[in-house]
Amino acid sequence: MLIALVAVTTVIVRTVRDDPELDMREGSELVRSRGAPLDPGATGPTAYRIVYRIENRAGGELVLRTEEAIVRRPFDGRVEERPDAPPGDHTAATTTVSVFGALGVESASASPVVLNIPANPAVADVRPLAALERARTRGLVELRERRRLTRLDRECQVYRLGGPIGGGALTPAGTPAGEYVDVCVDRWGFVLEEVEVVDGDRILRRRLAVELDVDPAVPTNAFALPDADPPPVDQGGGSVREVEPTTRPPGDEFFELTGGAPAGFRHRGRYAVVPPQAREFADPLLRSQRVAGVIDVWESGPDFVAVDQGGTLGGVEPFEPEPDAEIVDAGPLGPAEVVLGLRASEIRAQRDGGRYVRIYGTVPPERLLEVARDLEPRTGGELVYLDGPGT
Repeated sequence: MLIALVAVTTVIVRTVRDDPELDMREGSELVRSRGAPLDPGATGPTAYRIVYRIENRAGGELVLRTEEAIVRRPFDGRVEERPDAPPGDHTAATTTVSVFGALGVESASASPVVLNIPANPAVADVRPLAALERARTRGLVELRERRRLTRLDRECQVYRLGGPIGGGALTPAGTPAGEYVDVCVDRWGFVLEEVEVVDGDRILRRRLAVELDVDPAVPTNAFALPDADPPPVDQGGGSVREVEPTTRPPGDEFFELTGGAPAGFRHRGRYAVVPPQAREFADPLLRSQRVAGVIDVWESGPDFVAVDQGGTLGGVEPFEPEPDAEIVDAGPLGPAEVVLGLRASEIRAQRDGGRYVRIYGTVPPERLLEVARDLEPRTGGELVYLDGPGT
């Protein structure tokens, strides 16, 4: 359910086979062959701006583009993707904006789209330090060399994993064989370089940070959504509606925190959520897979924690087991999966009748597990919507 990063195709090309001396790691130099784990307690700023040079060699030619991200944690993000090398012209081929509860996409080739989405990290934001150490001990990532980005004069530690940083759950390198992704993370958690390799040693894609501004002045309209209305729920637009935080949905079991909130966090609100799911509404055969739930969200500076509990319309299992997940005792939830990701991690437990409970957020998975074990079951009731009668 976590949102992946967005990619676009471009037209600026350079033939690799005609330039055998081209440095595949230009701007990134080796410091030492083996690094050391980064301090998992180091945290980055609340806001930042980062510009990447994107190199794509998938077709045997070097295709260049620019990706510029502005992030105000935990929910606000803006990514502009431009069809040329940095600094790029000022005409974005695609602009993606996220705020709490919504995601908007504008492009030169299609009408703008806005969707109502559950609470997720800001688009393009990553939080690798929260999960890397647990992932390393689980064998999901491999500690590699230390590098230095010459243009930014910043060192970073390379970790090898099985897929791109925005792809959701972490998977081990080499699955499938000969494929892996090296990500170079600095002490504040910024991903300064991402290198995707196939066939054992062939670089397919690379993202290289060329500009980084910490706590910049953010333009007032940076996170303005496109001028478009979300499609109706039954057309895949999703729904996020705030409810009275003391009310509960109907049912025999609804979990709440015994202490009211995780330590150091404030309750942003309780929301009735129908995630965007166009296929499930369009295809009658998928009707039983429609998902809805209630999500509590807590914030603390750049971080958030959410407890999402709901189920499927037909009682089918809401998600497939994650093959690389660790199974833990989540207290009142029973056995649960720890699903590690570089944007957010989650603790998730399947309940009877197609129901589920997910605890996810930008904090370390150990903290999420503490929240899971602090839940206790309550009797359901009736939701009171703050914007009017429920549907």
